[in-house]
Amino acid sequence: MILVAFIFIIIGILVKYAKMYFLIASYNTMSAEKKAEIDIEKLANLLKNVFFGMALLIILGYFISKSLELPIVENISFFWSYTYWNTIFINKI
Repeated sequence: MILVAFIFIIIGILVKYAKMYFLIASYNTMSAEKKAEIDIEKLANLLKNVFFGMALLIILGYFISKSLELPIVENISFFWSYTYWNTIFINKI
């Protein structure tokens, strides 16, 4: 699970700071008119924050599961991170 968290962090960094907007689903297939309607900097910042939040929840879940010796906590934290993603992303767009 830690690997997934680090992948999320890398994706967040790439989208926000390296401006790799093609990693945003369907953004690179939009027409120029549709792209002009979207504030890409705001969207990139949102995605960075969401990916960092998901990574944080996964990492916390990993360490809690290891300290309590309850592997199910790690799986629950991954589910919570997905729920966090859906809640934040859907409400911000």
